[in-house]
Amino acid sequence: MPYVVKIAILLCLTAAVAHGRVYYTRDEALLRVFGDTETVEKITLYLTREEAKRVAERARVKEVSRLFTYYRGVRNGKVTAYVTFVSHVVRTRYAVTMVVLNPDLSVKMVEVVAFYEPEEYLPDKRWFAQFRGKRLTNSLWPKRDIQTVTGATLSVNTIVRETRKVLALFETVLERERKR
Repeated sequence: MPYVVKIAILLCLTAAVAHGRVYYTRDEALLRVFGDTETVEKITLYLTREEAKRVAERARVKEVSRLFTYYRGVRNGKVTAYVTFVSHVVRTRYAVTMVVLNPDLSVKMVEVVAFYEPEEYLPDKRWFAQFRGKRLTNSLWPKRDIQTVTGATLSVNTIVRETRKVLALFETVLERERKR
């Protein structure tokens, strides 16, 4: 293979990989949410098969991982927020979304902390603001409570689906805690 062709192939492969970006590390993202004044507890749970099935049905997704890690912020003995990070494939590459919930399980914030697809497939900050105050309802879908974005359809669908999963997971987790 001629030398010039090898260089061209290498440049194309490098360009294909080069568009991934990490916006915040986990620790930076947690600090943005909780600040220095709160105690942050890391909690890892294992859902039963029945709980995972209930979460998937409630979120209207095919399946849910039975391993679930989240962070709980506590100030003066009261929960201030819940945070979890979800990794998901958008088109062919991964994204990591941070979902922050208020103590009443309404959405406080949804934000992408890492995105390995081209950035033009990522909705802007105004789009993410639509999630504030939302709960898991039958209308929490694109073209209903959440607007679509031309050119970012797969990102929109994936982020909404993952947010629905998180909301259903927390409903299940808190239901389990109340039963104890």
